[in-house]
Amino acid sequence: MPARQVRRDDARPKVEVEIEQRGVQVIKAPKVFSRAKQNKTHWVGPQKSIMWTIEWVCSDAEKVVGSALESRTLGEAYINIVGKKKIKRKRRLSQHDQTRAEPPPKVAKQESHSSTKEEQVQHQHQHDAQTSSSGDEQLLAGMHFYLHDPRTPSKFRCLIPLPPGQTVRAALEGQTVLEFPTIYIKSESPDQLKEPFIAQEEYQKRHGDDIPVNLTVPLEDGQIDEPSEPSLAAAGEIVPEKVLEVLARDLS
Repeated sequence: MPARQVRRDDARPKVEVEIEQRGVQVIKAPKVFSRAKQNKTHWVGPQKSIMWTIEWVCSDAEKVVGSALESRTLGEAYINIVGKKKIKRKRRLSQHDQTRAEPPPKVAKQESHSSTKEEQVQHQHQHDAQTSSSGDEQLLAGMHFYLHDPRTPSKFRCLIPLPPGQTVRAALEGQTVLEFPTIYIKSESPDQLKEPFIAQEEYQKRHGDDIPVNLTVPLEDGQIDEPSEPSLAAAGEIVPEKVLEVLARDLS
């Protein structure tokens, strides 16, 4: 019996083993649901890293789904998936305005003629890096990152604050996600969130950790189905017969 269990574990996809090692619990959606079809989370062998599918819910409620290596910071992943076009647009406008307002002095032109091609290329790379860093910081200014905790009743959106400089791996370790992580980007700080959003710390103060929640999985058309065997990808805990409510807008 134990031998069969070992073989079964060894036969699991590498990504599931790695997810379990990180303590991440994944509530699996039925395969016919769009959220399950969107999930492209996989193991990247050369980087020895998980490539996570992440749903980003922007401050204007726009949802964007994309992939990010767990070694990236949340800010980097967000910019790469959501904000790249915005950054490029800001960068072009900024460079255009700077060129019109502050033409380079003649001395600088004379120095550029005397410098080598390699020095000019190095200077341009440094300038681009500084511009990129400035643009990234500008794009993230005033933004707050939150991981959605699906283990709460439908009337709540329990959010876990995350530093934008934290890696995706560190942000997800020990957490529970619905098929794949959902990260909200909001302008409000944790103590300023408006209902139905609530910071995890505030939720626990009000309601504690032991609120019984019924697991009902909404269908794509809004009807409700109650699966007999809900599953967790990283099954470190025994799941009750009816655990955790899964929201329709999280699965559609």
